[in-house]
This record gives sequence, structure tokens and C-alpha cells, in this order.
Amino acid sequence: MKPSSLVGDQKRKNLRDLLEQCRDLPGEVWECGVYYGGTAWVLRKFSRPTKTLRLFDSWEGLPEPHEKDNAHYKGGFKADYDRVKGFFKDAPNVVFHKGWIPDTFEGLERCKICFAHIDLDFYRSYLDALGFIYPRLVSGGIMVFDDYGAPQCQGATDAVDEFFEGKETISCRGDAERTAQSHYIQKGKA
Repeated sequence: MKPSSLVGDQKRKNLRDLLEQCRDLPGEVWECGVYYGGTAWVLRKFSRPTKTLRLFDSWEGLPEPHEKDNAHYKGGFKADYDRVKGFFKDAPNVVFHKGWIPDTFEGLERCKICFAHIDLDFYRSYLDALGFIYPRLVSGGIMVFDDYGAPQCQGATDAVDEFFEGKETISCRGDAERTAQSHYIQKGKA
């Protein structure tokens, strides 16, 4: 049985296409905001089998919203941790990090990341993830923001815009044809 996802077919295909651009880069693959594991399944399936895939989620739903968050609520998107973990029981390179961001990043300061999929919905969660992941993203690495531009995730959009203002990136704003509303950046050369 495969995990379920709220992400549509085109968005999953685009995620796969972006991930493939990072296959030969050094570093790990990370997903923040796993829910029922649908996009994590795509990341696992299309990553090199030797790459570590780290999955971060509270599995308790969303945290307390910030004043910039406009639609979702605390506890929304709660998922069954044991069920999701079961989908990856035969995948030794998949590592689960259960808890709240940024606390779950503790001890991972030396990691290098080639690809990150961020699906956290809320402003503060996005800022915390960006602040930790971006400095560890290798040159040429890609970060995909699932919630960017979604009307119900204004806080996520604001966080991405604020964080990347003035940073050297190749910024690719999504459109319906290319990224099905996703936004991603590719880290510029150091």
C-alpha cells in the first residue's frame, strides 16, 4: 500500500523532476511537513538509494498560528505517525524526526542538504526551516515550497519572500504549467 497525498499528480511529477536535478549533488534529501507521506514516497522513490531521506513532522498537526497565517488552525493536518512510518519500513535510509520544527533539527548542524521540500503552511515554521536548511543547502541544491502562493497560506509566502530578499539564488516562481503553484529556489554558486 502506498501513502496518500493532498498533492496532485502534476505537482508530484514536478517534484520528481526537480529532485532529479539534484541526484548527483552531495548531501541529503529533506522533507518538512510529511502528513501522510505521499510526497515523501516520491522523494524516496526517485532519490539515489544511498542518499539519506530525513522526514520532519510533529504528527500532531499544525502548531499555533502566527498573526500572518490566515486560514489553517492549530492541530490541522494531524496524521498517524505509525502508519506513515510503516510505509517506509523497508527503506533503511529514511530517517524520521518526530517533533516540532526547529527542535527536531537539533544535532543535525553538520548535515549537507541537496534537496528540501517544505510543506509547513505557517509563517513561523517556514522561517525556522529556512533559517536552518538554507545555510546547509549545497551549491546547486533546490528548495521547493509547497505552500507558496496558495491563498490559504499567506504566512508561508511572506516567510519565503522575506527570507530570500537579497540572497543569491536562482528564484523560480511557480506557474500552473511548470510547478502547479509550487515555488522553488536553486542555491547560487558560492
